[in-house]
Amino acid sequence: WFQDHLQDFLLLAIAIPLLIAFMLYRRFRKKSKYEVIAFFSRFPLVGYLLRLWNTYYISYQISQLLKNGHSLSECLQFVSEDPEQPFLQEAIGIVKEELLAGIPLALAVEKIEIWQREFSSVISHGQLTGNLDIELETYSQLCFDLFFEKTSSLLRKVQPILFVLIGLWILLLYLSFMLPSFQMIQYL
Repeated sequence: WFQDHLQDFLLLAIAIPLLIAFMLYRRFRKKSKYEVIAFFSRFPLVGYLLRLWNTYYISYQISQLLKNGHSLSECLQFVSEDPEQPFLQEAIGIVKEELLAGIPLALAVEKIEIWQREFSSVISHGQLTGNLDIELETYSQLCFDLFFEKTSSLLRKVQPILFVLIGLWILLLYLSFMLPSFQMIQYL
């Protein structure tokens, strides 16, 4: 039975991921980069890692710019112009709109769903103590460490599963080539 339906299984194994990729492409082709990242930030594991990385990036960049004597407004402008992170332009645009409306920075940052929730607490504490650059740098290092700790933990869990799946795949390929020859030997 398995040998008769092996081609069906292989076709499904290829068709399902292609179908999912096509559906995601159609859904997101007219969306901005920020909307795509915000969508994936809602998922449990991937979202947590995305938020950690994005929070690390923004807090590190702003802390370094603040250390060099730039104002917070200049820092936001510099970071939003980063060509490697186009979604930050939209996120920082939202923050700037909130700031112009008179909302404090810590509350404006809470509205951005691609950053960790604690980011606003770090900003408010840094503003209260007058050491925003130091607080952001420390927090960015914490996010960086957490990101790599979670990533390596995930890889340690996934790696054995991948090895087993690859081994089974090789075994199935071997059997699909050898079973016809064993059946021919049986008839001789």
